Amino acid sequence: MEKIKGVKISSRKIEIAKFFVFALFLILVLGLFILHFYFDYSIQDLIDFPKQFGNCSLLIIFIMLVISSFLGVIFQVPVAIASLSLNYYLAFLLSWAGLLIGSVMLFFFSRYFGREYFEDKFSKSEKFKHYDYWFKTHGFWAILIFRLIGFIPFELINIFAGLSRIRFRDFFWGTFFGFIPGILITVYFMSTLKTLWSWQFFVASGLLTVFSLAPLLFKKIRMMVFGRRC
Repeated sequence: MEKIKGVKISSRKIEIAKFFVFALFLILVLGLFILHFYFDYSIQDLIDFPKQFGNCSLLIIFIMLVISSFLGVIFQVPVAIASLSLNYYLAFLLSWAGLLIGSVMLFFFSRYFGREYFEDKFSKSEKFKHYDYWFKTHGFWAILIFRLIGFIPFELINIFAGLSRIRFRDFFWGTFFGFIPGILITVYFMSTLKTLWSWQFFVASGLLTVFSLAPLLFKKIRMMVFGRRC
């Protein structure tokens, strides 16, 4: 039992309340994702967007990157804005830092509001205990490899990592290094949208495709992602 301002509240009720907040957050994310498809914007709109904020444009882009990473909603949009309106190196650094901070925030949010409920709910599941232990013992390499597989939504990695027993330092350093190749290529690809159908665009598209699928050429990685029967 815990006591808050003279009122006793059971740990179970606190656990359920936390999960309720976590569930509402997931519903919000899904709603924002669906709402995104109702907006219509062009490449020129993305280029012009930061200009209206003048000297604060970098800060606004950075905040957008952090928020989109935390909410897990179309992070490609602020990355595209950074890539199209800034030079390559600044766009990369800003995107990398913003997405990293947002991922850490989502990790802690998931751990605080969802971990206890999921641990209690699936404590008797052997499969859950297996993957929970696996993430704890192989955390860094698991996060690093999942980050390198481009088609796995990185917000799902943040959430599931937060729900698991993985150590934060393993999650952080796996994300720290795992983000670098993908963001480098993504920023390069986004920057070529200004010259659509140019040779740079096709090179960037090829690099992005190869980067997204190459890790799955290794059997151990396929087993990690899809299970032993792949």
